Amino acid sequence: MTHAETATAERERIAKILNCPEALGRERSAIILALQPDMHVEKARTVLSGATPARLDFERGQHISRSLKESTR
Repeated sequence: MTHAETATAERERIAKILNCPEALGRERSAIILALQPDMHVEKARTVLSGATPARLDFERGQHISRSLKESTR
């Protein structure tokens, strides 16, 4: 596998973790897992499915983590 192919595969793995249904509401955890080079997509999905989602911001109908919301104040 060439360097370019390896880099492409790594970006695809990260994108799959960040965009999986289990990441919704668990974005911070998804980022942490995705940045672990040895984290496989299916393992990340399993971990995320057991994680507590961030609270919902019902006013805007979006999932927002507390840390992100607090950092924009």
